[in-house]
Amino acid sequence: MRMNWGIKMYDRIAFIAPYEDLKKIAEEVMGEKGIYLDTYVGDLQLGVDSAIKAKKDGKKIVISRGGTAKVIQEQVDIPVVEIKVTGYDLLRVLNKYKYTQKKVAVIGYDNVISGARVIANILGFTVEYFPVDVEHEVVEKVQLAYDIGIDVIIGDTVSVRTAYSMGMEYELIKSGKEAFINAYEEAQKLYEAIEKESEKKQRYKTIVNFIEEGIIAVNKNEEVILYNPVAEKIFEIPREKVMYKKASDVIPNTRIPNVLKSGKSELGYIQHTGKSVIATNRVPIIVEGEVRGVVVTFQDITRIQEVEQRIRKELHKKGLTAKRTFDHIIGESKIIKKAIELSKKYAETDSTILLCGESGTGKEVFAQAIHNYSRRRNNPFVAINCAAIPGNLWKGVAWYCK
Repeated sequence: MRMNWGIKMYDRIAFIAPYEDLKKIAEEVMGEKGIYLDTYVGDLQLGVDSAIKAKKDGKKIVISRGGTAKVIQEQVDIPVVEIKVTGYDLLRVLNKYKYTQKKVAVIGYDNVISGARVIANILGFTVEYFPVDVEHEVVEKVQLAYDIGIDVIIGDTVSVRTAYSMGMEYELIKSGKEAFINAYEEAQKLYEAIEKESEKKQRYKTIVNFIEEGIIAVNKNEEVILYNPVAEKIFEIPREKVMYKKASDVIPNTRIPNVLKSGKSELGYIQHTGKSVIATNRVPIIVEGEVRGVVVTFQDITRIQEVEQRIRKELHKKGLTAKRTFDHIIGESKIIKKAIELSKKYAETDSTILLCGESGTGKEVFAQAIHNYSRRRNNPFVAINCAAIPGNLWKGVAWYCK
C-alpha cells in the first residue's frame, strides 16, 4: 500500500546518499512524486557528519543505505531508515561474474554479507566474504583479499574506492528507485508514529502538571520516576532532589515501601506533612501478577477547606441558609425535649455533631436548628447527600468537617 505523497512531512526527513548515483536516483523519484528531501552525499563517517548536521537543522528521521546507515545508527541519536540492499540488487551484480573464471569477494557489513551468501548459493558459485564492523577495517579487508588473489571486489563505496586505489576490478552494489520509494514510505510511517507518540507524551505531561492532585510514581526499586508540581509544592522538596531517588529517603512519612511489598491499595489515608494535611491514595502497579511500582495521588485537605469556605460564602449569597429553628420542632415528650436540650448544648461548641435516626425523623430540621443556634448562624448552611460520597473519602470528609 502506497502512502500519500502529498503529506508534507518531508521537511523533517533527510536523505544521506553514500554515493552520487544514488542521490541522482532519489532526485528522479522526488521529481516524479512531487516531494523534496534535504539530500546529502557522504559515505560512512562523512554520512555521520551529515546526519549530525541534519539533526541540528531540525530533521527527525534520516534515510540512508548499507554501512552508512549502520554507522549513523551507532553514532547519532536519530531514527534511521535503511534503504535495503535487495536480493535483486545482489543478484544483478553477482550474476555478472557467475560464468567467469575471476575470483570474487564481497566486502561489507553483516546485512550485505548475509544477503550475498544466499544469492551466491542460489547461483551456485564460490564467493569469498569479508565482513566489516567499522569503517577502518575496510582497507585491511581489501588488502587481505588482494593478498589471496581476489580479482573482483564487490561492496559499498569505501570498498570499491579502496579496490580502485589498489588497481583491482570492482563492482558497486547499487540500489534502484523502488528501494528508495520503499524507504521513504517507511520513513513516513515512522514519522507519523513519532508524532503520535510525541502528542501522547505532551498530553500526558500537561495532565500530570496541571491536575489539582499531587502525583508521585515509583518503579519496582522504589525510585521516584514521576513527581508533579503539586507534589513539589505540598512537600516543599525540589524536584531535582526527589527524581530517581528512593522514595523512603526523600518523602517524609511515606508508606510507598509498604504498598510495594504488600501489593495492596491504601485509599483515603490521612497524612500530615509540613504545614499540610493530605488525603492520600496509594495504588500498586501490577503487571502479570508482579508489583512493578506504585502510584500515589493526594490532595491538600487544608486547601480543600479553603475552597469549601469560599464556595459556602458564595452559596450563602444565593440564599442557601438554614431556615428552621428549635421553635419549628413540635413535641412535648421527654425524649424530644431531651434531644432539643442536648442539641442546644452542643450547638454552643465547635465540635462536629453526628445526628442519627431513621429516614423521616427530622435530622435535617435538627441540623438547621443547631446551625441557627450556633455562632456560625450567619455563615452558609449546605446540606450534603452523604450517600453520594464514596466510602474511601470519608476520612477526608470527617477531618475537614471538624
